[in-house]
Amino acid sequence: MKKRLLLLTGNPGVGKTTVLLRVIKALKAEGYTVGGMISREVRTHGTRVGFLKS
Repeated sequence: MKKRLLLLTGNPGVGKTTVLLRVIKALKAEGYTVGGMISREVRTHGTRVGFLKS
């Protein structure tokens, strides 16, 4: 099976994580194996103040 690499870039707040999570969900529903990492942000009053530790 071929491996694919996806890099997703864009300005903060445009929905990159949302799109990525939806693509992952769709791929898993089709039986694909998906791996990698997502850095979840921490927001206070609508402003990003950091990222969650894993």
